[in-house]
Amino acid sequence: MSAAGPLFVPQRIRRAVSRPDLPAISSVRAISGGSGLALPDTLPTFTGEDRLRVVSLGAVAGVILTVSGRRIGGPGEILPFSFAHSASADRTATTTDLELGSGWLVSLTVRVTAGTVAPGGCYVAVEIIRGTDPAAIVLDTLLAGYVSTRSALAWPYSGLSAPDRWRGRLVVVTGTDPAAGVEITETVPTGAAWRLLSLGATLVTGIAAPARTPTLVLDDGATSYYTGVSTQASGASTTKRYFWSVNGSELITIAPIDGTGRLPSETVLLAGHRLRTLTDAFAAADNWGAPTLYVEEWIAP
Repeated sequence: MSAAGPLFVPQRIRRAVSRPDLPAISSVRAISGGSGLALPDTLPTFTGEDRLRVVSLGAVAGVILTVSGRRIGGPGEILPFSFAHSASADRTATTTDLELGSGWLVSLTVRVTAGTVAPGGCYVAVEIIRGTDPAAIVLDTLLAGYVSTRSALAWPYSGLSAPDRWRGRLVVVTGTDPAAGVEITETVPTGAAWRLLSLGATLVTGIAAPARTPTLVLDDGATSYYTGVSTQASGASTTKRYFWSVNGSELITIAPIDGTGRLPSETVLLAGHRLRTLTDAFAAADNWGAPTLYVEEWIAP
């Protein structure tokens, strides 16, 4: 995403970049007189060379945003506009540019009109640019933040919010089912950041005699920064359910939970970081089931 510009450009600068055929900013209120519009003190100017750019990063499939608003095009011209923007599902940036012609932007709203997405699942920014890629220059950033099925963003009211400013989206993730003799390994996907709230998995052991004691390890792909040892071991030919959680008890051994462990409460795992088991005396016939993770997820561009 291009670097963000200031929320408002001073009035004298907007006048300087305006085309001669456009009236000065100070006369906009006269142009819109009698329309009933409540105008902001400063209105973004479009010279005909400028475009409106929408950039989104989505984590949920099937989400479509509608970007709509009003602009002043000339004396007595209050012109509505609306266009659709499809968000990605893999947290990569999707961009839509719209030519608005000459005039001033009065209002703008971004809302979800198709699909279902919770807060934290779709981040969007709206910019004013001049030129086209790869030479486009960002002149202004009007709004930036998360949209959801029940919450929209609006200029000039919403302002700018970073992706990690608010609470993330709560997600249940079913991990990969490893083969026999292979430990659990889950990697935070590209474009995401996770706070792990809990992880549960079942271990089925073979006939080998030594007790197996599972440990959950968090690392950055190479270096470990947290280990949480389970309270219980598994003997030969047993099936046990293990569970790690934030601020969880280390003493619970009540069915269907056979062993528990604690997780750090404020550790955020970035893209590429791993959650993996390290099981003492792990044998070739031992088999972990697919883990179930409960995470708080942010989009991390």
